[in-house]
Amino acid sequence: MAIVKYSTGPIDNQESSIYPGNIYANVDILILNNNQHRAANVTIKLFKLQGQKQLVITKKRRVVRNTSSSVSLDVSGLDKFEIQFIVNQPGTRIQVRRSVLLTATGSDEAGQFVSRLPIKITV
Repeated sequence: MAIVKYSTGPIDNQESSIYPGNIYANVDILILNNNQHRAANVTIKLFKLQGQKQLVITKKRRVVRNTSSSVSLDVSGLDKFEIQFIVNQPGTRIQVRRSVLLTATGSDEAGQFVSRLPIKITV
């Protein structure tokens, strides 16, 4: 069983001249499991970074082989945040990195696309 960890790193969600209020209201996460034979277990953790790092919510998804799953996170009340992803699947770390793909897309209060958030391997 291989475990691969990813993170958006710290995201600054504070208002700007373009976006009054928080930049992102929601983050939509898409998980794609391209593995032909095995399911993947994905844990998603949202952290508040104002002051001491604090866990806001944990969501878990089991993504069966050759399918995708999505998760939406409300980040409208967070000025700074980080999202961590923990992917657990049978095989080597390299196999898991190649077969389970993640994207995180931020949208504003009107549901309009703002940007993709970076996702980096952490361990």
